[in-house]
Amino acid sequence: MGNDRQARLDWVLIAAVACQVVLGIFLIYSASSAPGERIYADSLSFFRRHLWVLAVSLVVAVALFWHWRSYLVKRYAKHLLGLAIALVLLTLVPGVGAKINGASRWLQIGPLIVYMQPVVILFIAVYSSKLFADNFGSNRLCSRPSLLLFSTIVVFALLNSLQPDVTSTVLLVTVFLFCGCIARWYKFVGITFLTVACFVLFSVMTMPYRWARIAELYEPFNHRFDSGYQMVLSLSSIGGGGVWGVGYGDGLIKNYLPDVQGSFIYSALVEELGAVGGLTALALAAVICWRCFAIAGRLIKHQKHFEGMLVYFLSFWMTLLSIFHVACVLGLLPVFNVPFPFLSYGGSYFLVFMVVVALALKFDYQLKLSNNSSLKELGFYRQSSLLILMTSFVTVGFSLVSEAVSNKALDKEYEKYRMAFHHLLHKDEKKIPVAGERKGKIVDRFGKPLAKSVRVYNVWSNPEGFDFENNKLVALSALLDTNLKETVDRIHKFNSQGKKFVYLKKGVDSDIVQAVKNLGISGVYFNPVEERHYPFGESVAHVVGISDMDGKGLEGAERFFSQQLFDGKEGRDVQLSIDQRIQQTVFATLRDTASAHSIEKGAAIVVDTRNGEVLALASYPSYNPNNRKNLLIQNTFNRAISSRVEPGMAISPFTLMGAMNDRDFRDSVTAVDTAPGYLKIGKNVIKDPANYGRLTFPELLEKRSKVGLSQVASNVPRKTLWLTLDSLGLGMTHNIELPGQVAGYLPHWSDWSDVGTATLSYGYGLSVTPLHLAQAYLAIANDGEMPAVTLTKNQRSKGVGSALTTPAIAREIRFYMERKPVSVSKNGVNTDLRIAGQGALVQKVGPTGYEENYTGLFVGMAPIEDPRYLVVVMLDNAPTDQSRSLAILAEAAFADVVAAVEQLDWQ
Repeated sequence: MGNDRQARLDWVLIAAVACQVVLGIFLIYSASSAPGERIYADSLSFFRRHLWVLAVSLVVAVALFWHWRSYLVKRYAKHLLGLAIALVLLTLVPGVGAKINGASRWLQIGPLIVYMQPVVILFIAVYSSKLFADNFGSNRLCSRPSLLLFSTIVVFALLNSLQPDVTSTVLLVTVFLFCGCIARWYKFVGITFLTVACFVLFSVMTMPYRWARIAELYEPFNHRFDSGYQMVLSLSSIGGGGVWGVGYGDGLIKNYLPDVQGSFIYSALVEELGAVGGLTALALAAVICWRCFAIAGRLIKHQKHFEGMLVYFLSFWMTLLSIFHVACVLGLLPVFNVPFPFLSYGGSYFLVFMVVVALALKFDYQLKLSNNSSLKELGFYRQSSLLILMTSFVTVGFSLVSEAVSNKALDKEYEKYRMAFHHLLHKDEKKIPVAGERKGKIVDRFGKPLAKSVRVYNVWSNPEGFDFENNKLVALSALLDTNLKETVDRIHKFNSQGKKFVYLKKGVDSDIVQAVKNLGISGVYFNPVEERHYPFGESVAHVVGISDMDGKGLEGAERFFSQQLFDGKEGRDVQLSIDQRIQQTVFATLRDTASAHSIEKGAAIVVDTRNGEVLALASYPSYNPNNRKNLLIQNTFNRAISSRVEPGMAISPFTLMGAMNDRDFRDSVTAVDTAPGYLKIGKNVIKDPANYGRLTFPELLEKRSKVGLSQVASNVPRKTLWLTLDSLGLGMTHNIELPGQVAGYLPHWSDWSDVGTATLSYGYGLSVTPLHLAQAYLAIANDGEMPAVTLTKNQRSKGVGSALTTPAIAREIRFYMERKPVSVSKNGVNTDLRIAGQGALVQKVGPTGYEENYTGLFVGMAPIEDPRYLVVVMLDNAPTDQSRSLAILAEAAFADVVAAVEQLDWQ
């Protein structure tokens, strides 16, 4: 394209969009690390997907710019409307549509799960713009076009009323009303407004949670632990941002705020870049709106009604999303899942936003090529509509400044989160006082201290009386391990300022204190304090946890048992079921396996099968609670209780258990024919690595046959299989004495499709943590009885549950799982220990569906005749050349743990 033609592009619009996109890239990188770590065990997962979507969107936008043909699009506008309605209906069909967080707006397309709402709105915009354009200026209420558009609104509103969130309906109808005014369909606007007002009122009054969202808008801090949780966090981050923010990448609340990468990206923006950053994003959105409206106005002025109405429709919708997003995070509107265009994470939304800009640029470029007269002198069409939107931008901008800069209550709220986060990472000057309240110890099952308060000393000086000329200052510096020059200069500085107190060293042991006293340097004093000490450091960090400067627990058992530890003047000790010897062995095995094979993350659990007591629980990577200087927040995540994965073949014993619970199946089936090595279910094909032919039940588990397990699941009632899995607690949260455990996910049997039932039989379509697997496998180890997992010794109050099976079936399943014996040495004698176990190599979901990235799992118990303990090992995120070996490495780690446990007397 020549230079004269390049000049015809709207470079102001291009520059504004480019700046917003770049700002969004930096925000997604900063804000999405914590949710990525929690959900996918990969801090960069959302960021990589966002870049992938950006690349695809740019390609689509460029293609549309060069190849868009309005006459073809108008010819098939009715078909696009039909496709839009069909897409909405398909999202409601079990097995085709995907339900997430209670909403059915996703469509399963092969390995991809696509959010269809913005695509549907794009198709509706094309159809509506054609009707508005063909009947521009019509004011007849009962005309065919009016009835068609009104019917479209009603159908879309009714379909969306089945969803938890009706925000999209409100936004879309608002756009319809706006476009009706632009096209001069005033009677249509009036009747539509009344209908929608009745719909919204009915929707709010009949859905209690929608009313709760409105109620929490006025008093969110009274609902901080339930319905107002997101709003409180959002407002706190706004208040903490102030004018300039806390600094890029240094935001705290993004670690806690749900969906921070999407519906609350603006909160993260203001926290890190302040009101200045927030106003910048608003200004860029306003510029995008202004340029798109200018283009739409010129198009309509030159009788390009279809193109003009389409740009008006889409740009007004996109602008409303920006305003609604900011209004929601500022508490001006109830919390809705609304993205901020070009900033928020979201594949299909981002794609449609780029399409809107591409079409606006295309139409404007064509118009300028076809009109040699100057277009710059043309005024905006319907300037009042643009004025209303710009006023809205100013209003939310003013509210932003008010909340971020002037609201002192929000500053105090943010300070609470800042202090909690600071205490997690650093030891403060303030310690647990000696003469005041003491804190009890945390000990293992044999009374060995895992966390205790020890007396140390803070060494300080009164600068006024400090002996600067003493020749023993070098010895003082050596004892305290400080830089002599820096110490003396600091004391001089404090003395010149008239201050009477300066720390020389904190947390000094008593023997060093005595040596310092022996130096006899005047002006040096000692203050005894209590400090929390963790004798076994990182090996037990995720169990014991960590405390703040006042001794209050922030993580782990320190947090869960905080009240008991401070009970009384001397506190009360807490005895855990952990055996520190086993704990150290398990952590060392996990760490060494991960280090040797460049594995990023892992977790392991050892449980006493008879009573559910946890003997060891380790997570990797870990941290040293005694030295927090280089602590990383992601290393504090306890992956044994918070990392959800699809269990893969680790679920297969329970598929057999569920089938054998069905009398008809148990009496008629003893083997499964897997020939010819694949199974077709509709358009889907399930394959085994080879044609295994006829397999017995033990061979099904040994071969890990997807075809065989799919056939097993298809031959029993879905409800029977679901009841078995549900009785194992796979879809719930277990009450282990640790904070931060997440619930499993087990869809209800009524939502299972044929292919969904098949994939669930071999562990896809549900998600669990390693703790869920430990709890479930207790039923196999204990002949159907399932003691609840616990972290305390001999203090059980949760009782024993039962899996939905018989002792005979559970025992039979256990022997189906027999693996190669583990060689153990005890008292100098080598023996082969019979074990039962099941491994899994689980393929992980990436931005384009399942990819060459795996999680390795192994769950086993020993001895097989009467299991005394079971072990769960999870290894995650390895290099590509190591990824497929993760299940083998997990089984090897299991064998190492078994060999070590067998040498110990822990019962």
